[in-house]
Amino acid sequence: MKYINTLFSKDACSPVLGQIALDLMTDPPKPGDPSYLLYKQEIEQIRTVLVHSVKKVHEVVNSLPGFSCPPIEGGLFAFPRLHLTPKAIQKAKELGLQPDTFYCTRLLEEGGVFTGPGWEYGQKEGTYHIRFCIAVPQDVMEELLRRLSSFHMTFMKDFS
Repeated sequence: MKYINTLFSKDACSPVLGQIALDLMTDPPKPGDPSYLLYKQEIEQIRTVLVHSVKKVHEVVNSLPGFSCPPIEGGLFAFPRLHLTPKAIQKAKELGLQPDTFYCTRLLEEGGVFTGPGWEYGQKEGTYHIRFCIAVPQDVMEELLRRLSSFHMTFMKDFS
């Protein structure tokens, strides 16, 4: 009965939309299929937006003091390194937080940008990173980078 309950459990199966998406990924429309032209247009649009976002993230993040980001070569997330000041690291420790968690929390509260701290994904001891999604519409990415830049400059000034 345990296996039958698991088999029929709603939690054991991926959602229908996920199953459809997976099917499309593994067996996309082919030339001659009625949906092929639309599929091809959408794929090209997504690629164009991703390429633009990757270039823009790399350019903006590397222009900010205290940040460095190698070229993004794959995936849907940027993972720039954050070079925090000793004052910012000390403040984080006083609050009982990892330094990159402290930065991400302040970025969310003051800048309205949600990022993940690098320690959650494994990083070299003594280094700090943030992680954010680059698979967003172009206007959203522009706003995210504007807010990140504004917040970061203030944060670095406050903790210099």
